Amino acid sequence: PFICLTESHLHQGILDAEIKIEGMTVYRSDRQQREKGGVVTYVREDLAVAAELKHSNSYCETLALYIPQLDLALVTIYRPPGCPEYKFKESLEEVSSWLQGLEGGHRAAPTILMSGDFNLHFLHSWSGETIEALKAESICPRAGRLIANDKRQALHLVEFVEEFFLTQFIEEATRKANILDLVFTNNSELITMCKQITNSKLSDHNTILAKLSYGLKPLEKKEKINFASTKIPEYELKAA
Repeated sequence: PFICLTESHLHQGILDAEIKIEGMTVYRSDRQQREKGGVVTYVREDLAVAAELKHSNSYCETLALYIPQLDLALVTIYRPPGCPEYKFKESLEEVSSWLQGLEGGHRAAPTILMSGDFNLHFLHSWSGETIEALKAESICPRAGRLIANDKRQALHLVEFVEEFFLTQFIEEATRKANILDLVFTNNSELITMCKQITNSKLSDHNTILAKLSYGLKPLEKKEKINFASTKIPEYELKAA
């Protein structure tokens, strides 16, 4: 029911109609001030969005949608290489505040499905050993050296994941030998299958396909009606 794209390279000069997919509604968060970047999410047109977060700080782009029919918070984030720490932290804080707002009014927390290109290759398959080693390095840097900028940002992501009880599902490389694209959820039964497709013409990243347990019926195809057509009556013509 969803298609989530990162580094979409869209800008305000490109209209939604130019990137439309039949049967889907397009939502986007374009990069501001700088080129490239941006995220796009397509949602099945029969699924209404009740709350939306769009955020760009000229480095990270974030798009978050709440779909009440599924009680689902769908979050897409793009964090580019060379991103300053405070920019990524700001993006995570925006999402955290938005999610906390959804939980207000004594309502139970929604299901969260978060994906994106985070460009944190050293996290490998997000194993417990990798995360614990990252935490240990931040507490006791070797030989008094400061922890690297990207690893500090990874710690912010770990803190976010732990705050919302998320589990990471990608275990195989998504670009060459690196795992750069990640998929998280707080519902262990939501993702029933996850695989990758390689299409070098489309992107240098693999396409991740995740099968979800919602069991939605396929959309019915709508018959196209041309309201501008004109039916010309047939006349019997006789030779003069």
